[in-house]
Amino acid sequence: MGFELIYCSIAIREITSKDITDILNTARKFNDEHNITGCLLFHHREFLQILEGEEEVIKQLFKKINIDKRHCHPTLLHQGSLKERAFSSWSMAFKELKDVDMKQLKDILNLQEFSSLVTSLDNATTAKKLFKYFSQTILK
Repeated sequence: MGFELIYCSIAIREITSKDITDILNTARKFNDEHNITGCLLFHHREFLQILEGEEEVIKQLFKKINIDKRHCHPTLLHQGSLKERAFSSWSMAFKELKDVDMKQLKDILNLQEFSSLVTSLDNATTAKKLFKYFSQTILK
């Protein structure tokens, strides 16, 4: 039995591409070392992330995320147990969604894979349903 957590936050106005790259590099390394999987979306200063792994590890990671100065107002949307990981092959899937991408959603592989994955899971968890809903919301 695993654990999943979903949260959203707002990036600081001064966030740079280098900051995003640093976040991803750190997350992927940490996640690989701690058997964490998930997906991070970034669009118009909004972060949306879902994390999957062992409960205590995810909760400790979320404490660190809460004090990261590169974003504000981290809001826990859902946490709970899960039977099956949706992102088992991604230590941290990521997509920075730009306005041009919105016109070409068919080219956004991670979102298409996530969307089809959630709808194909027999027992889609509340977090996965929320992640899908909020990902579609920030794209509008």
